[in-house]
Amino acid sequence: MRLVARCVAVVAPLAWLVAAAACAKRSVPPGKTTASAGSGSGGAACLPKPMATSSASGTGGAAPVGGACNCPKLAEQKLGGKCAPVITHWPDEGHTHVAIGTPVVYCTNPPSSGFHYPIWAAYQTYPKPVPHGFAVHSLEHGAIVVWYKCASAAGCPDTEKALQAVIDALPYDKECYHPGTGGGGAGGSGGGPHGPSGVRNRIILVPEPTLAKPVAASAWQWTYSADCVDAASLTAFITTHYNHATEDLCNNGIDPSEISGAGGGGGAGGK
Repeated sequence: MRLVARCVAVVAPLAWLVAAAACAKRSVPPGKTTASAGSGSGGAACLPKPMATSSASGTGGAAPVGGACNCPKLAEQKLGGKCAPVITHWPDEGHTHVAIGTPVVYCTNPPSSGFHYPIWAAYQTYPKPVPHGFAVHSLEHGAIVVWYKCASAAGCPDTEKALQAVIDALPYDKECYHPGTGGGGAGGSGGGPHGPSGVRNRIILVPEPTLAKPVAASAWQWTYSADCVDAASLTAFITTHYNHATEDLCNNGIDPSEISGAGGGGGAGGK
């Protein structure tokens, strides 16, 4: 059963954080355990277990959470062709909120569900990696995160440009974006779970150096990976899995770089 979030952003940034904290009190849907939450979209859930070491990236040497579990693939589709896209369906790793900065390890890379921070990442293009705890919370709100890995430290402008073109060609979200009504976003007027939030669509584009393939995307319980940019298959993945998560929330998030202590906490997944 799909859960529609009812947390609404307000004008003052501090008040927005208070509202997000109130939203964070619901770690899992009422009446469900962390292991079963969200599993209605597919197969069995995968319950994350606390890690015994502090090998994952993070802050302060704290032991990371999540990821120490066996998450077998529920389904996999290999599309072939030049870019050889692979689409995989994964078990639900849960919805538990953890403090910002907590190191988190996920069973998939890129992450597709699991422990995450109380604040979600804004739906935009980022020049630098975003800690996974923010991105996974965005996935929970129905977002798609498009990730890419550059082979050179100098960057990969052609890949970035091609992926941005795919995103720009997507239609706006009719539930979230009402042209001419003004933008809400984080600290804006907002619009409840549906309304003039100022969000064109819930899509994030971000570099991620830990990827196994140059191009990837994730939705709640689903991942996409490819050897290069294949616009047709990537668009199909986004269209198919957009807004099919456990919450449906249009309000924009926050750029994690603007949050003190937000660094780290994005341990690479194991798949």
